[in-house]
Amino acid sequence: MNEGQVYRVYVNQLFNQLFYKGFYEQFRKLHAQQQTIKQTKSENKKDTKNNKKNKGFQFYLLIIIRQVFRYSSSIKSNKKQVTIEKLKSYFIGLMEEIIKQSKLRYLECPKGHLHDGEQLNFICVDPVCKDSGLICSICRIEIHQKHKVMPLKLFLCEVASKMKSRQQLNSNIDELLSQLDSLNQSILYNLKEVVESLALTIKNFETECANTIKRIREKIISQAFMNEHMPKVIDSIVNSEYTDVEALKSECKKLVDSINYSEKKGIEIDIRPEKSIESFSNTEQDIIKNIQKASKQFIESIKKLEKSFEKTVSASEVNVQFQFSQAFKSSTITVTDSKTAIQGSNQNYENRFALLEPELSMEHPTRFAFQVKHIANWIGFGVCLKNVLEKKAYKFEYNNTGHGAYLISSNGYSWSHSSKEDNMANKSFVFSNDDIIICEFDYTKKLLTFKKQKTNNKFTLTLDFPETEKVVPCINLCNKGEKVEIVNNIDLSSEEL
Repeated sequence: MNEGQVYRVYVNQLFNQLFYKGFYEQFRKLHAQQQTIKQTKSENKKDTKNNKKNKGFQFYLLIIIRQVFRYSSSIKSNKKQVTIEKLKSYFIGLMEEIIKQSKLRYLECPKGHLHDGEQLNFICVDPVCKDSGLICSICRIEIHQKHKVMPLKLFLCEVASKMKSRQQLNSNIDELLSQLDSLNQSILYNLKEVVESLALTIKNFETECANTIKRIREKIISQAFMNEHMPKVIDSIVNSEYTDVEALKSECKKLVDSINYSEKKGIEIDIRPEKSIESFSNTEQDIIKNIQKASKQFIESIKKLEKSFEKTVSASEVNVQFQFSQAFKSSTITVTDSKTAIQGSNQNYENRFALLEPELSMEHPTRFAFQVKHIANWIGFGVCLKNVLEKKAYKFEYNNTGHGAYLISSNGYSWSHSSKEDNMANKSFVFSNDDIIICEFDYTKKLLTFKKQKTNNKFTLTLDFPETEKVVPCINLCNKGEKVEIVNNIDLSSEEL
């Protein structure tokens, strides 16, 4: 398979993922048309020029195709993988513009009745919606009125834009998966070693237990025999009835084994078989307790490992890539490169908020972090109720609860939408230039936790608002020149909060 064929397969798969399977067929046909145009170009240059003017988007695609396949043919065949990756990068870079220029063929909603004839030109992306996906305008009103809904074309453009920014990560996916397999093999190998070591230890313990039982059994039989025959043995020795030296030595050894001797007390005779049973019974109880204790500790250790796996798996949910919204912010705040916000003028209570995207999940904890790049007087970090702040035109009416935000500020104060005790209260920790503040939003526990990374100072606010609220991270900038940056390049899941 040559590079061009590999590329065409890739394009097909890519657009299948974007819910628009018919696009590639159009793409393929346009490529064939491009070849025809190329052949007839010398015969009718004037008509070709007119066709170019009238083709609009089709001609735009033809130009793209020509550039792509020229690029593909210029790469030597022994560099196929490099070619594929570069073609992916090239195409993803153009894909957003291609979608903007295209005229989508929307399918009709299959639900019937009022939905008949309605096009599936919207998509619900709300994380809590069980019926998320393609919807029509009637679906939107009936089921998804309070959900996050986007026009399909806009959704595809945003997906393409995100893919463009993440293509470097995707390019080394095989390497990452290989690394994941290696980690898995390492864990399984070590687990196998531990299991084999435990099995050997248990086997040795079973052997030792059997040997101990055997020795106690022999001792009990010996003691019982001596208890019955000791007088006869002594009498036989006294009367010189033994003529065999070995037999005499054996009987004397049994006598020695049946007595206890110490310097203080001398010889003591304690022939009680039940004493050995009692002693072993006590030992057996200790053994069982220790086995149960070891088993419990082992199970708890395994459960901790399972939780660490769950934590690792959910890290992608805990650490969301946030960015400042260009739309939802005060007019005096400027956002640059999606992760930096700067206050343009001194403020009293108005024009102080800049909101982040996407919205926070109500189903699992989410972490985010800010770094103070410059503080002139007062900066606040936390979360806000998006709809409340929109209604207040992003004003910070902090004197009373109901202002729509849960924050901590650089002067060590806390601010609460719902709690008088935590609003405008000197309860938090102070922070200043270059400090990184890590936040964890956990609606399931109704808690918002803050931590200063450098000193590990922590503070927690209690949340109280309906689950239907749209909640986003936010910052609050009071004075001109104050600057904050979103921190997306550290592993927040490993931070202790």
